[in-house]
Amino acid sequence: MIRVELPVPTAPDALWRFVGDLPRWGDLLPTMDSVTPVTPAGGDATGGAAAGGQMIGVGSRFDVRQPGLRPAVYTVTRWDPGAGFDWEATTFGFRTAATHDVLRDGDGSLLVLTLDWSGPMAWLARCTFGRKAEAMVREEARTFARLATAGQA
Repeated sequence: MIRVELPVPTAPDALWRFVGDLPRWGDLLPTMDSVTPVTPAGGDATGGAAAGGQMIGVGSRFDVRQPGLRPAVYTVTRWDPGAGFDWEATTFGFRTAATHDVLRDGDGSLLVLTLDWSGPMAWLARCTFGRKAEAMVREEARTFARLATAGQA
């Protein structure tokens, strides 16, 4: 499993503003080409909350495009506005699961991102994408921290 923890010297709500705005990730993160909602706003998602003008909740699905990787559709499996979310995608014999947590840490925040593969072909994903995926997760954490600290809109 890949796990990145990064202290961020800003309040959790300032950090969540970017972490929870999935539809804007393609514009915000160098590791994402696009994150496009598949579930219509307010669709079959439950427990949803608005982010970037979209209703997001458990069951929301997103078409995720990343540089050098095959497109994948991720389904939100946990949505806790202001605190974090999980999502997962299944392709080619393995499941990719990622968590995104924004925790209070003194006067600031702690951003915790994880990525894990499971299933019969998980070993192949780890061998093929492991180093690249870890570098991408680290870059995502640094970018979220920079955006939240700068307060960019």
